[in-house]
Amino acid sequence: MKRLATGLIIAVTLSACATVEMAPMQPGTLMSQSEMQDRSAVKLSARKLSSVFSTEGWSRINPSEKSQSAVNILVRGLKKTGKVIDPVRNYLLRRSDSDLITADIKRADEYVVSTTQTAREFLQNNPNATDIGAELSNLETALLSARQAEMVFKEALIAKGLSADNSDLTRLTTSIDDLRDVTNAYGTRLRGSSSSAS
Repeated sequence: MKRLATGLIIAVTLSACATVEMAPMQPGTLMSQSEMQDRSAVKLSARKLSSVFSTEGWSRINPSEKSQSAVNILVRGLKKTGKVIDPVRNYLLRRSDSDLITADIKRADEYVVSTTQTAREFLQNNPNATDIGAELSNLETALLSARQAEMVFKEALIAKGLSADNSDLTRLTTSIDDLRDVTNAYGTRLRGSSSSAS
């Protein structure tokens, strides 16, 4: 009798476990380990780009200053304590040699390409991910950083009496355009999820 009772308890327990395992999951309720890693990689890559560009003097943009319009930044520089910072002049104080400017352009391009690839892979690998506001915000900041760096490099080359129409800067511009397109794709997906939810 005791064995029968124990057998019934085990059977009911196994049945309950099987029911729990086979219950359908609501889409979007749980995030897979790979999706969490992909999200983390996108944010880390974008933040690293912004941080390195700021540290190297290629850009003065960080997340707290992102609210300042991109046009304002590119035309007037960033305002700090009532003064306008001239990013080109500040950059040339650190990089007076044209070879160093070229090396910086190439290095900047590597960061932009890497961030773009990481961001694109996330969209491709996670087609149902729509809660991507944090990733989009980091990519927007990275894009602003990259655009300012592009302007700084161009003006620095001109200030050194060199042509801004060279292959390295052209490659960087193309890479930044690619980052812009990926960032726009994040925005499109996020807006699409908001529309369908309302």
